[in-house]
Amino acid sequence: MKKKNLIILLLMPFLIASLCIATVNTTFHIVDVDITGIQWSYDDREPFKLTDKLVQLSAIAVTQKNTTIGEGNDLVWSLRNKDANDTEVYAEIVQQNNKYYLKTLKEGEVIITCSNRNGNVSKSMTGVIFDKALLLVQPTITGSQDNIDPNTYYGQYDLKNGEKVAANIDLKITAIPSTILDTVKIKNAQNVTVDVQSSKATITGTGDATFTIYCDDPSVTDVEISDTMSFKVVEGGVNVYTYSDLLACTNRSETGEIVVLRKSFESYQNAYVLGENDKPTLQNGNPIPIENNVTCFGNYNPSLGKCVFNLENKEYCKMKTTYNSEYIDGWNNFVEANKKYRKLYPDVFIGLHVKKDFYGNGYKLNFHNLTYPSSHRNVGESGNQISVPALADTDKFRGTLPFFTLGDPTNEPLISALGQDNIGMLIDGDGILVNDVNVRSCDFGNMIETLDTVGTTIEIMGDNVTIINSRFSNGRNVMRSFSNHNLTVSNCLLSYSRNFLFLTGANEYFDVDEKTVHTFVTGENQTIKEFLAPNEAGDKVLSNFIALNTSDKETINAYKEALLSMQKALNYSAKMQNQYMGSTVIEDTLFYKGGVSAICVESLFNGPFLYNSAPSSISELLSMTGEGGEPIVPYKATGVSGVSYPVEVNIKGKTKFLGYKTVNDYDLSGMIDENMTEVASDTGQYDGAISIDQIFPLKTYMIREANNAGASFARDGKTYYNVPIAFYGGGLNLSTVNVEGQSLTDNFTDEFEVDLLTAYLQLKSSSDLGVIKNMIVRMVTAVTGFEPFRFRAIKGGYLFDETPKTIDLITNAKEFGL
Repeated sequence: MKKKNLIILLLMPFLIASLCIATVNTTFHIVDVDITGIQWSYDDREPFKLTDKLVQLSAIAVTQKNTTIGEGNDLVWSLRNKDANDTEVYAEIVQQNNKYYLKTLKEGEVIITCSNRNGNVSKSMTGVIFDKALLLVQPTITGSQDNIDPNTYYGQYDLKNGEKVAANIDLKITAIPSTILDTVKIKNAQNVTVDVQSSKATITGTGDATFTIYCDDPSVTDVEISDTMSFKVVEGGVNVYTYSDLLACTNRSETGEIVVLRKSFESYQNAYVLGENDKPTLQNGNPIPIENNVTCFGNYNPSLGKCVFNLENKEYCKMKTTYNSEYIDGWNNFVEANKKYRKLYPDVFIGLHVKKDFYGNGYKLNFHNLTYPSSHRNVGESGNQISVPALADTDKFRGTLPFFTLGDPTNEPLISALGQDNIGMLIDGDGILVNDVNVRSCDFGNMIETLDTVGTTIEIMGDNVTIINSRFSNGRNVMRSFSNHNLTVSNCLLSYSRNFLFLTGANEYFDVDEKTVHTFVTGENQTIKEFLAPNEAGDKVLSNFIALNTSDKETINAYKEALLSMQKALNYSAKMQNQYMGSTVIEDTLFYKGGVSAICVESLFNGPFLYNSAPSSISELLSMTGEGGEPIVPYKATGVSGVSYPVEVNIKGKTKFLGYKTVNDYDLSGMIDENMTEVASDTGQYDGAISIDQIFPLKTYMIREANNAGASFARDGKTYYNVPIAFYGGGLNLSTVNVEGQSLTDNFTDEFEVDLLTAYLQLKSSSDLGVIKNMIVRMVTAVTGFEPFRFRAIKGGYLFDETPKTIDLITNAKEFGL
């Protein structure tokens, strides 16, 4: 066997588990997804005449192309009175022959909703039931018809030629009979003036705005008929109708503007009428929008058939990572002296850089054309291949920056532990409010692995930020908050992540203390630096631990004490005890289909290998050269980690964690980047004898402890689990997650630990392959550290069949005074 292959065979599982989780085989996990939206031709306020006839209701479910939709996505209709306190019955929904009809009963107003049966995708309109005459006034550009906040918001200003001017609203006035229109008058106008002839309203003040159109001409109507339009005007807010408006208020503004969305910003595939080859149909050289309230996130180029994003034009932004970049900085210093390698740039890309309040009005932001792989590749054996998305050279979002890498990080490294990711929507500033926006990183189909490169959907970078009445989905991680105090996430829905729905931690850490003298179990009175130096006591303990093959309890306990004393010296946490560097309150929020856990509280890995490449026996193997005389690992980083400061998370209210999984559904491979599969198959030794769970059996032990905690639930011959809270790291993690409220506390298990060190020490085998497996498994902890992983799970079966309901968010909607 070639030298390189021998080394890889011995070390690969150690390398691929350096972030704790990895994959050897190229596999793809198909997940059930829901429809992405609903299309219909109804206005925000739709007239229905009082009649004995049934009126058929019509809508179309919007799905991603070539995507299998999960159960519960057939369309259903419902209605409720516009005034929740009104008990009159104005209409009812009638279902006949798989069709839905509206039966009108009495003059009045109802909210008519079409949704998938799961209830997490919906669209609503106000049905105005009239008898003889009617007046209706509403904006020409329809609302999202998908808002959670019951209020409609307008900004104080529009943008015209890049300058802020008083905002105008184009109106649609409906009159039945049409002769009423010539006699319409205005009354009770507040913070707005209205010109009926031009059907235009001009905003004149901020706060509550309202006006009433009416007709009391006896030659036209026996009684006065009227309609009132009310909304809120955001002081300093700018109405955003175009992609240029959106950039002007965010990426291209030094200080930012308060954004008030007045359209959805979708992928071109969802924004425009598609024709041949699924490209937008052009009219006078321009794509045709599918609805008047939808436009494209990005500038679609018809000649290229795609959206092109330019950094110089600030169609996306970049910033230096705020995460630990010691490895990147060290690599770049190495490259200065070794010019044959390429530098790493410590920058993350940003789709939308938000610096002030953001009012969404329920409209959508979809970063798909910026974030999603734009090419394809064939995988699988000949005759049984499938085409999967793949990065093209021009794609901007390419995955996460490395925190620690073995190999050349610029050229298919063996393995990379991950740091900060690219960002769809960055909230950058203190005291910012984000209200009623619906954001997703992309449309990913069913293949969860394609979320690996699309970035974080929304990241917060500021204190006292409030995110409310909003939905975020379809990211590698959906929401990320590091080192932010007093973040509030209220009445939101977070769904569909590759890894975590909410990832939090601290950017701040302190380096390992090299000066303090410690007394180790082995009796040495040394600093950690001296203790772990090559061939010193700590280095020898690590080498012997990796090769240990005994069932003698005294020996096992002695090694455990020795390793924990080593970790205690690496931790040395006196400087940070109870010093929280971030805090979050999560209330009345729904978590749905997180790839691993709903909430992850992260800390830095802090094992001896990251500190000084101990054990040196492994370091020496990595120093060997492979084929062509090139070193397998050209740069070995040391001193790149430390001890993370803790953060605090408080969960309360009607928060729910939905989406149970079987053991096989827990796919942890998205937490690292690896290029090991081809090398592994080249050795001819990987024939399925060593699986992921054997290499790094965290999932196995987590499920065992979840069972012990009463968190399993059996249904139809399968066993399901819901483990929504995870404390990751392997280094010291002093963060806390507090759960308040009886409905939550009654259904959570107590916190339980997965003590991998104890489990690994007890591994013993009589076969050569078994011994190698056990050595490999133990090597992992030299990178991560020896602290246990901690989890909290949902007690078996609680909310097993429940899916998130938009109506729950609407019912809980929080209103903000202006």
